[in-house]
Amino acid sequence: VDVGWELLWKSMGIKHEKEVQNLRELGIDIVRRCGCLPLAIKVVARALGSKEQTENEWNKFSRKDAWSMSKLEIPSALYISYEELPHYLKQCFVYCAMFPEDAVILCDDITRMWVAEGFIDERDGQLLEDTAEEYYYELIDRNLFQPDYLWADLRICGVHDLLRQLACHLSKEECFVGDPESIRVNVMSKFRRILVVTMKDMVVLPSMDKEKYKVRTWRTSYEKSVRVDNTIFRRLPYIRVLDLTNSVIQSIPNCVGRLIHLRLLDLDGTDISCLPESICCLINLQILNLQGCHSL
Repeated sequence: VDVGWELLWKSMGIKHEKEVQNLRELGIDIVRRCGCLPLAIKVVARALGSKEQTENEWNKFSRKDAWSMSKLEIPSALYISYEELPHYLKQCFVYCAMFPEDAVILCDDITRMWVAEGFIDERDGQLLEDTAEEYYYELIDRNLFQPDYLWADLRICGVHDLLRQLACHLSKEECFVGDPESIRVNVMSKFRRILVVTMKDMVVLPSMDKEKYKVRTWRTSYEKSVRVDNTIFRRLPYIRVLDLTNSVIQSIPNCVGRLIHLRLLDLDGTDISCLPESICCLINLQILNLQGCHSL
């Protein structure tokens, strides 16, 4: 417990214990509530660090209802830390459910997706991409993203399994991870985001009217190259982020021009040899990634 208490105040950015000596008992209680788990302590420390260092504030924090929540073996401390996030960071954090377990997340990739999804608030005289980067570094500062310290600018990070589990739990009503073909038609219409993870060689969407598809983000997992059924371009009318990186796809059909909400189209590592002229009709397209398209 003493080690946990030391980790708590040091993770808050406090240099000397005497600065919070009067809060030691409350701090030890919080450490116990964290189950003495280092991850939970570090994440809670950042949430505490944003508050006044008074007995009253720490008391309120330790009495939050969320301490009694514990689903899927996710420590309550992680729920608390999510609850303490400002609204603009909540959806950005939950979006990490769209990356496979143990994925390497690049700052450029995830911030572009946040912008395309419309998560980023406009600030006077500042590019949305710059604001998105500030969000990214704030999530690192709160110990919710784990940076790779081999990179001086911390532009590569990961997410701890428990935190990703929390993100998946929080987004389970609208985010699906797995093989889309296994989704029942009556459930499919509620999903807004799909991360394709399958052992099959081809991905096929369940048959239903395209108006019923409300998917805004579609990503194929980079771990396995899968063939993507061309009908995807006809059947996802509300798509904003279409990430087909390393998918087996040779051509983009002309009907892609009807995806008027599309903001990010990632074709990195695909075998496409040309782009249809209709791509000029994508009035909201912000990013078209053609890196690794060696047949173009």
